[in-house]
Amino acid sequence: MMKLHKNLKTHIRHLLSSRYFLRNFLLLFFCILLLFSVFAVYTYRNSRQILESEFLTSSKNQTEIMKNSVDDFLKDARYIMAILDTEELCNLFFRSNKPEQFLDNIYQRLQEQLKSYCSRQNSIDSIYLYSGVNQSILSSIEHISISYLSDDNWMEKMSTDPEGYVLFPRKKNGTFPYLLCLMKQIPYELGDSAIVINLNLSKLPELQPTSSHTQSIYLVTDEGEILYRYGQLDLLEPLSAVPSLSHYDSSQEEVSTLFEDNGKMFTYTQLHSAEYPWSYIMVSELSDYSYRLSNVQALTMTLFFVILFASILLSLLFTFRAAKPIRSLIAMLQSPKMTPSDLVNDQDIKYIAQQITTYMQSNKQLSDELNARISLLNKTRIMALQSQINPHFLFNTLNMIYLEETKALGYKHDIPKLTLSLSRLLRYAIESTDLVTLETELNFTRSYLDILNLRYGNQLNIFISVQDDSMNALVPKLFIQPIVENAVFHGLAGQISSGDCRIWITFSCSDGLCCLQIRDNGIGMDAETLEKLRIAVSNLDPDPREHIGIHNVALRMHLLYGDEFSVKIDSTPKEGSCFSLYFPYKQDIS
Repeated sequence: MMKLHKNLKTHIRHLLSSRYFLRNFLLLFFCILLLFSVFAVYTYRNSRQILESEFLTSSKNQTEIMKNSVDDFLKDARYIMAILDTEELCNLFFRSNKPEQFLDNIYQRLQEQLKSYCSRQNSIDSIYLYSGVNQSILSSIEHISISYLSDDNWMEKMSTDPEGYVLFPRKKNGTFPYLLCLMKQIPYELGDSAIVINLNLSKLPELQPTSSHTQSIYLVTDEGEILYRYGQLDLLEPLSAVPSLSHYDSSQEEVSTLFEDNGKMFTYTQLHSAEYPWSYIMVSELSDYSYRLSNVQALTMTLFFVILFASILLSLLFTFRAAKPIRSLIAMLQSPKMTPSDLVNDQDIKYIAQQITTYMQSNKQLSDELNARISLLNKTRIMALQSQINPHFLFNTLNMIYLEETKALGYKHDIPKLTLSLSRLLRYAIESTDLVTLETELNFTRSYLDILNLRYGNQLNIFISVQDDSMNALVPKLFIQPIVENAVFHGLAGQISSGDCRIWITFSCSDGLCCLQIRDNGIGMDAETLEKLRIAVSNLDPDPREHIGIHNVALRMHLLYGDEFSVKIDSTPKEGSCFSLYFPYKQDIS
């Protein structure tokens, strides 16, 4: 054994001193090192490009969503203008010198219609109906002569040869707020009339900065002027007012790039509107770009040293294996009785070839099967996309139903009110905002309660109590409605006929903690049912079988607030139930 070990050491020493061994070792070492180094550099550059592409894609997607939302909002405004243009009451107001002689309360009816449009879209500042026949202006709040209207600078855009509609920025009453004015001129022989819709872009939630203030949103006209930005100082500002807009390129429909300013990285995304003469621009600060890039650099350096060590080992291994035929020849020369067939086993090479062929055939079959499954999946996705219904189509359809109902039944009938409430709930539900003010949430909760009360013959008594300074608190959207629905359907549904159905909704904030309580005087729950409900609410299983509405509220609150959220459920049989939700206080500062 010792002799064998001594012979092995002698053999290795002989190989290491051989020029053939050293030459092959160095050649293999540098080849492997070069190959792996190229791989490491490629991995680093590819990781950096993926990181940058991730941020640019995210910024582009957010800008695309913003662009589509604002364009859709302007389409809705044009839809309202088209409705007013074909409205019989409007045509009577435009054509007649004294329309009240032909139809009683025509002004009040038109004002109610204008109020409904303005209340439906918070970003609509005002709507003017201008009659060139009787030289008067009708808005949602007043009907006055054009000579008494102070906000009349939009009339400068009225031309002698009107065609279609015009869109232009202007100042209201010559001062702030700055408005985007949509005007359609209606020619008549006795005097041209006009429909004017004034839009306040600063009230569009899609154009508001995020709570972290890491994003800046701009609208830049094709002439290179800032039409909108947060904290705008003038109606149209030069691009030089914002240094980051130096990347603006009016000749491009789409621009997406990264740039550095004062040691911070930013993404710049510019998308041109498909229908309007401006571009949407979003500049986002990449707060974690440097951190993630440093991680990639550290990983690359670690990979390089691993590659260096692996190159040495692999070079030694392959060099020893390359020297094996030489050792076999030496052994054969030292033992003439041995033949090459005793030293080299060709069956191993044949076996390896057979295995490679088998694997290639197997991989070909797996590849074909995988491509077929991917093709089927893509077809399924396309069919799913084709089967979707645009939520805006449902919203606009409900608005059209509402208008038809008001024509047939009047504005004070319960059916138009029910349709309008459902339209507002749908609009509220499809908005992308996760957090809203408590005031907004309560407004749409009241719309839901109005629908519910009509269903039960106005037998529900709702009492809402909110701390005065809590209306600006940020709360999750649609987190009150599922609990109220549970209180009605499971607590009060059995005693609707008695008329004694009450729900108390209270909201208060203290020491940075908000508390929402929803209490009813329904049938309550026994101890076993109450315990099951508590377990269901505390279980974070994403696919519950029972208490889906309340479970979803609790799951969303856990995702938003983590351990800072808690829920308490109390109930007494024949006396009622009480749901208490506790979560951190956040205030809307926009």
